[in-house]
Amino acid sequence: MKILPVVKTANNMLPLAERCKASWDYFHPDIPMHIAISEDWKPYMIEVHQEPRHSLKYPVIVGLFYAIQKMMVEKYDLLLYFDADIIITGRCDEMFTDDYDTAVSNSASAPKFYNCGVWASRDLEFIKEFFYSHCAWACEDNALFMYVFNNMVRRKKIIKILDDEGSGVWYNECSRKWWNRLVVKDDQLYTVDDKDPRIVKLLHWAGGVGQPLEQRMSCSLFGDEVKQWLNKITGGTTLTDYDGIKFGECIKGWYGL
Repeated sequence: MKILPVVKTANNMLPLAERCKASWDYFHPDIPMHIAISEDWKPYMIEVHQEPRHSLKYPVIVGLFYAIQKMMVEKYDLLLYFDADIIITGRCDEMFTDDYDTAVSNSASAPKFYNCGVWASRDLEFIKEFFYSHCAWACEDNALFMYVFNNMVRRKKIIKILDDEGSGVWYNECSRKWWNRLVVKDDQLYTVDDKDPRIVKLLHWAGGVGQPLEQRMSCSLFGDEVKQWLNKITGGTTLTDYDGIKFGECIKGWYGL
């Protein structure tokens, strides 16, 4: 099975994407992750789509759509998609099974609402519909994602919820309520909920509409042991160096401003 993991970013968030890739490489060194930078694809985007309606409002999404098209998704069996503000914290084996067309993860915002920042699909129809719709509609990411997702449900596509009840794992920001009590054991990250203990497969800061890009390089909720372990799997010291610093200040530091 040919697998294409992609982390989405724009230039000003590239350090986040690089950290995501480093954590992916820690757990899956045999499956290369591709960083898709929207600005790199802008000339191609303009060439193919002369007047993309939202090239300024949604440069990341539109750019990524063309990146995936240019990379020829048809040559891969499975696309794994991640936002840049994610750290992979365990092996993502649940994504590698062949028992679904599209796999999604729970969102903390509402029951039966799935987050567009983490998903997997072997369904080219789903992939193209989501990204192309973003080129044509002025719509919030998650609302559009759910629209396309529900279309797939109506078409009887096989949907897998990666972190549903009984799964034993978390794949999204739903784990955030435990971030101040996460524990590291056997090189894995665990919640300590007695009723529903789970392995946390990734951490997703997941800002959402209207929320500033703050504190994406760390979180004051993490204990010292967790921060040091996250530094280890990301190959740096960002979880301690940037603790409590706003994202804007991080950008100034990265680019010497």
